[in-house]
Amino acid sequence: MVNDPKEKINDIIQYVETMRSPFLMRIEEIQECCEYYIEHKELTDKNVFFLLRYLGHRNKTKAYQDTYFCSKRVANVNAFRLFKKPQMQELRNCLEQSM
Repeated sequence: MVNDPKEKINDIIQYVETMRSPFLMRIEEIQECCEYYIEHKELTDKNVFFLLRYLGHRNKTKAYQDTYFCSKRVANVNAFRLFKKPQMQELRNCLEQSM
């Protein structure tokens, strides 16, 4: 796991560049939206990956499974809990406005 916030952001940007098709926003906009939450340790890099995967196919359970490699049952419960966090809602709104 990467500890430096800049490296985490670079990993996220690299992921988005490889999965470019579901994301209609520019890389800079994603970086601006995600930077604050990672640097202030409000969300982990995996939380951000989960949200980006969710925005790609709009399925919380599948996005959670893809990010955390768990069963469907665990993913269903934890995705619901994670998605209720206010920081996740703020970041989702920021990313959706940029799309």
